This record gives sequence, C-alpha cells and structure tokens, in this order.
Amino acid sequence: MARTAPIVVASNRGPVSLARETDGTLVRRRGVGGLVTAVGGGLRGRKAGWGASAITPEDRAQAERGPFDLELGGGTVRVRFVSLDQPLYDSYYNELSNRVLWFLHHYLWDPAHLPAFASEESAAWDDYCTVNE
Repeated sequence: MARTAPIVVASNRGPVSLARETDGTLVRRRGVGGLVTAVGGGLRGRKAGWGASAITPEDRAQAERGPFDLELGGGTVRVRFVSLDQPLYDSYYNELSNRVLWFLHHYLWDPAHLPAFASEESAAWDDYCTVNE
C-alpha cells in the first residue's frame, strides 16, 4: 500500500537556512546537524511540510513572505519559517530545549544527578508549550 498521508515536521532548525552572499544573492544552505539527513530520507516520496524557527535575518524575511517549496531527499517539502520574539525563543530553546530536554532525550541524567526545577524552568516550559502550539 502506498503511503499517502502527509507528514508535518516541526523542529527548531529547518532543512535549510537562508543567507545573502556579498553580491546580494539569496542562497539556501543545508541545515546543520543530523536532523536534516535523518528526516529528509524519511520524507522521500511523501507529501510533507516542515515548520522551523526563523534563525537568520533572511529566514525571518522569508517567514514574512510565506512558505516555499524545497527539493529534499528525492521529493518536495513545503517549508515554513516561524519568526519568534527573541525572549520567547531564548526561553523555549536555550532554557528548556537545550538545558533540559536534550539531556533527557540523550539519557544523560541518572537518579543521583536529577535536576532541580525552579520558577525559571516553569516559565521556560510555558514558553516551550506556546511555541509548540
């Protein structure tokens, strides 16, 4: 049976990052890290959309222009950048995603070294939920 249901990927980094060359040309650079490679292969032959944080100034400008199509892994993915306020981004990504969830998902905490959560982490969790909504 052919896979026909669309897939939506949501990540902090997108499959590409946009930048301007010194001559003003807009270029797409492949997203850093293993996520693009791992997910890109899984999207082959699928109808897919990918939402990601707008990180560079050109990503933010593209967020204003709207989604665009990108050839990835032998197929086409519809990419949409989301531009977040810097304090919201810092809270959701730097405070919660990197300081808490990364360690959790990589099994780097054991019972003797569990973190203690305070009001800052609670606020970061609220921001994380806001971004993911």
